[in-house]
Amino acid sequence: MSILDRYLSSGKGKSAEALQNEQAFQLAAITSLYMAVKIHESVQLGIDMIVKLCRGLYKRSHITALEQDILHSLEWRVCVSTTTPMEYVRHFLALLPESMDVADTILENAMKHMDCATADLTFSTCRASEVSVACLAGALDDTYVLSSLK
Repeated sequence: MSILDRYLSSGKGKSAEALQNEQAFQLAAITSLYMAVKIHESVQLGIDMIVKLCRGLYKRSHITALEQDILHSLEWRVCVSTTTPMEYVRHFLALLPESMDVADTILENAMKHMDCATADLTFSTCRASEVSVACLAGALDDTYVLSSLK
């Protein structure tokens, strides 16, 4: 959840409190989820549903107040690109000619490489596009697609 991660690392607003207090963290997480659904999903998840999911632990006013705090802390930059490395891989694979019947195999191998990359802290500082190219290169090598193109 990009919104939550960026909020907690911003050091602004009530983010420090959320890192120290379990209830404040939970409220930040549920509010970030609510915001992400509002921004990125076609279905609506109303604030009343969020309150129900919280089983009354948080009120509508708590969620809306923290939403404002998050927006101000992130300087309203909540719609940054959240393209995942696997989405990049899928875009690259869409460029393959239809006559090449290896896209599913390459995708499966790329997912295996992604599992390894996710567990490796080295990749946490890389851009999603860089990780995707590394995973795609490994997947192509695993499927020997490059040698068949020579």
